[in-house]
Amino acid sequence: MLIPALKLQISARGGTPAERTYYEFWDSFGEYMAQAGSRLRPVKPQIYPWTSWGLGRTNVTTGAGCRIRDKTASVWVELYGPAAKPLFPQLLEQRAEIEGELGKLTWEEKPGRQSSAITLRREGDVTDRGAWPELHGWLLENLEKFDRVLRPRVRELTSVESGAAP
Repeated sequence: MLIPALKLQISARGGTPAERTYYEFWDSFGEYMAQAGSRLRPVKPQIYPWTSWGLGRTNVTTGAGCRIRDKTASVWVELYGPAAKPLFPQLLEQRAEIEGELGKLTWEEKPGRQSSAITLRREGDVTDRGAWPELHGWLLENLEKFDRVLRPRVRELTSVESGAAP
């Protein structure tokens, strides 16, 4: 279902083929989430290759994305900003346990940058509409796993400023 204001915005300026593809993909994914009865809120369609959800702590999000350029799909947790980025080493200490539940992940501390990320990536061509049902299933399954495995851990991380969990 197209959100009228965004539909008007895309049609008024034409929208690039990529923006239209992303919008339609996320619109379809939101419907898939609702039909599947996901505990995560369904996404609102947008014209970007990613979307995100809060993970129970300020500046820590779970995200999903599909990139046209490199034909990949991914699910990640991002810790960004001065309060959240220092939490990354605490998650890194739990890497073996986390990967035991989620599989092999890419851990990116990104020194000197404002964010760190933990990512699960696979091939996935968002321009192939025939692949959407399988991509939707993979994204939702892994978003829910990330939420189940990482939300309680993120909530228990010790803040650098206060020395205590929030």
